[in-house]
Parts: sequence; structure tokens; C-alpha cells
Amino acid sequence: MTRCWYLMYLGSLPTLSGCGSACLSTPLAQIHDPAGVTFIVTRTDCDTLAKDSAVSVSAIRDGAEGSGLLLKYDPWGDEVPRIHVAEDGTILVHLSRASSILEQRQSWEAFKIRVAIDRLTYPNGR
Repeated sequence: MTRCWYLMYLGSLPTLSGCGSACLSTPLAQIHDPAGVTFIVTRTDCDTLAKDSAVSVSAIRDGAEGSGLLLKYDPWGDEVPRIHVAEDGTILVHLSRASSILEQRQSWEAFKIRVAIDRLTYPNGR
């Protein structure tokens, strides 16, 4: 057993050289909407004491430097959400299935956010 995993087993999460990150983020999609917003969908898989996955949906305005987190959820599979800005200025995020919602914003900048999930396995969290 390596020193890094041994210390994690004891309940400590050390920052040691030679101990790689326990999380891996993978870009799933980048969706540009004509309203001047790009949506970035990223999956993060962590493997510390237990395996954990989350998908984050962030938005960035054209020409801006920082993005804002709109939604973070525990995925059921590898589905990429459908995202667009409606004519009334509402950001619509649609998924057919997710395990649970971890974070959800109601608005971002001047946009309202509406999330539709056809089947949510654990509506009250994990």
C-alpha cells in the first residue's frame, strides 16, 4: 500500500507530492447558444474512499472570462443534457434521467433557469 493511500485510509486527505489527484474531470460537451452564451458540461469522477460522480453545467457569456455554475447533479448514465436559451430569456436544461440534484441555481445574470428531469431517482438527495 502506498503512503498516499495509507494516509487516505486513516481518514486524512494529504497533499503530498507523488499523490495524484483523486478526481478526474472530463469535458462532455460545449454548447454555444445564439443568445451569446456557451454552456459547458463536465463530468467529475472521484475515487477516494468511495466512488463518486457528478456532472456540472456551467455558462459563460461570449467575451467574458468567468463562468457560472447552473446545475450539478449525480448522473444516472452518460447522457449530455439538452440546453438552450428560450425566447423569453430562460435557460432550459433538460435530462431524461438523473440520480439526484446536488446544486441548482434559479437564475444566472439576467437569465432565469428552468431544469426539467423526466426521471429523478432520489429527489431528496443521495
